[in-house]
Amino acid sequence: MTRRRSLQLGLGLGLLRPLHARAEDRPVDLLVSLRDHEDRPLPDEPLRIVLGTAADWRQPQAGLPLRTDALGRAAWSGSIPRETRLKRFTSNYVDTLLSLPHRVDWLQLAVELPFLGSPCLYTTELDWFAAQRASAQSTAGAWWADEQGRFTLAPEPVGRPERDGGWRLPLPAWRHLMFTRLGHVLEGSLMPADDAVTAGAAAGAPRWRVTLRIRRDRPPVMR
Repeated sequence: MTRRRSLQLGLGLGLLRPLHARAEDRPVDLLVSLRDHEDRPLPDEPLRIVLGTAADWRQPQAGLPLRTDALGRAAWSGSIPRETRLKRFTSNYVDTLLSLPHRVDWLQLAVELPFLGSPCLYTTELDWFAAQRASAQSTAGAWWADEQGRFTLAPEPVGRPERDGGWRLPLPAWRHLMFTRLGHVLEGSLMPADDAVTAGAAAGAPRWRVTLRIRRDRPPVMR
């Protein structure tokens, strides 16, 4: 094989690399806090957490059943498959225009909590940018169960929900109402538990820390 042919093949294989990739398992420490709209802890509350997408995260049996303690907190330690993806670091408008995507550690979190008497699966995505030593959160969502019990039904946005709009739920009993809130807000971070994780580090299985703060909103405004 000529050098030119080898270079073309290498470039072709590079283009075929997936946007999302999985490698070795990674040890994870998870800390969850659940509080109400006045920042008061919610004790003895059941919740189900799904870390990552290796399993079918939409299934009602997926993930970890947890319960908050007297301070509204729950914790878990274990290992999950490591997932990465290509992502831009966009801390400002200039970054959005000029930065190139590079491979980052990525984690999807899903949490089942009740909303208006029905179980709802809230999702969010966390990225760790090793070069910038920064964690970023994106893509919040809410899902309800379909006829097979899988969480595949999303609310329908009406206008601009963050301004003067809202959502219509995929539930027959509530389709005639518009909701300005969906019950819970998730704030999370993904970061190394120590300084051993650096850009491109591949040796060993460094431990990661996942923090998830959940705020339960006041009853939603319906109109």
